[in-house]
Amino acid sequence: MIKYIDNSWHALKIGFANEIGNLCKSFSIDAHKAMEIFCQDKKLNISSAYLKPGFAFGGSCLPKDLRALAYSAKLHDLELPILNAILPSNELQVARGLQLIMEKGRKRIGILGFSFKEGTDDLRESPMIEIIERLTGKGFDVRIYDKNVQMARLVGANRDSYSTAFRIFPD
Repeated sequence: MIKYIDNSWHALKIGFANEIGNLCKSFSIDAHKAMEIFCQDKKLNISSAYLKPGFAFGGSCLPKDLRALAYSAKLHDLELPILNAILPSNELQVARGLQLIMEKGRKRIGILGFSFKEGTDDLRESPMIEIIERLTGKGFDVRIYDKNVQMARLVGANRDSYSTAFRIFPD
């Protein structure tokens, strides 16, 4: 299994670099220089960060930036199958999480933390909001606790996300 993981990871890195190279070329950007700069980030980009199996990603940056790359590629008639597969793959993780919860057969569900990452009150594109909405829509009694999220302190897109998800509208 480790050999398969290693080789799949190497193949993914090569495919990713090639797709980024094609996109850079369409913008007349030096792809080698762009990837050289990318590889200088040893804290997140070239490290074990984000390589732990778990739940879906969310937030204000990752989904938005993936959509921006996909849109830019489309404008340049480029196909980016690896990059375009990331958001659908993430949606499958949300569906899998929902399935695992529902398979337990419990009607009362406790959610501990629903912002898109620990230590923030940022709810934009939080996958937990989608889980909560789906469970609520299916008649589950959902109880939520997140020490970082307080309705009175939410503003802008965060407040809108909360209001939409929980049918609570600002005063």
